[in-house]
Amino acid sequence: MTESRDLQPAFPFVALYAAPEAITQGTYSTAGDVFSACAVFLYALTRHAPFGANGNPMEQVMAMMQGAVEVPSSVPAPLAALIRTGLSASPDARPSARELLAALRSQGFARSASSPVYQDVTFDEVDQGPVRYQADVDGARWQVKVNPLPARRYTLLVNAKVVEELAAWPRAWQRFDDAAQRDEYERELDKLERTRGVGPSKLVT
Repeated sequence: MTESRDLQPAFPFVALYAAPEAITQGTYSTAGDVFSACAVFLYALTRHAPFGANGNPMEQVMAMMQGAVEVPSSVPAPLAALIRTGLSASPDARPSARELLAALRSQGFARSASSPVYQDVTFDEVDQGPVRYQADVDGARWQVKVNPLPARRYTLLVNAKVVEELAAWPRAWQRFDDAAQRDEYERELDKLERTRGVGPSKLVT
């Protein structure tokens, strides 16, 4: 999403997630992108369309114009408030794309480029109850708990504080499940550094 609010001719859209001005005026803008993003967020959180699930475009437009969006109490309050603002009938009342992303990051609902999940980290397997993997990163102790379903699969702790709840193992992380694999990795690293000066391939991701 760009920051321009200049209206452009509308592209085909799904009425359940389109901004009201896209439906009634046939125009679209970055503010419309914000509206659509918040509509998708709400559906992802609740499995319900923000302005009725019967698929009747006219009824949806009327609900949009009246600001009749319903956000269930199961949605965290800070995120609910952000969604309500993003689904405002007036484009000028919505946050900009930059403001929306900043708000999501500040509330922990979006990751910045410096998030731990994007860092190359090598974990060793440990046996500390639910804590299964551990690494020392820049003087900090990183630990990964393996959680039983239906909870998020992994929990990252840094110096014993919860930092991330993860549904899948990040692609940037490596893990060694046994000493033999660690030895194989170190042999490959030593060989490549001596012969070509390049790092080894990742063995487990």
